[in-house]
Amino acid sequence: MSKPKQKPGLVPAKAKDESIGLADQTNQKFYKMDNFFMLAWQLCDGVKSEEEVAKAFAKKIKEYVSKSKEMKKDSEVKEELLIEDGKKIVEQLKKFGLIE
Repeated sequence: MSKPKQKPGLVPAKAKDESIGLADQTNQKFYKMDNFFMLAWQLCDGVKSEEEVAKAFAKKIKEYVSKSKEMKKDSEVKEELLIEDGKKIVEQLKKFGLIE
């Protein structure tokens, strides 16, 4: 199983329009991303497997939801679905060449 890792030369950045993403220091490109993609990218450390990244992603999202005052108390986030979402995001990050 592969251990995804951030592509060298990419750094978290904010664009002029305040959107977040990754700046590629080698070619000056900016990859606009949402918070979920940024979280998954940050978890890709080259140590964790794809499965471990997806599980860590799910755990972080569940922690955020449980602390959020905006979420209803009876809202339940299914961990299995979050893990699947984490896996899909890792695949997208690979597809766009943002992780190795």
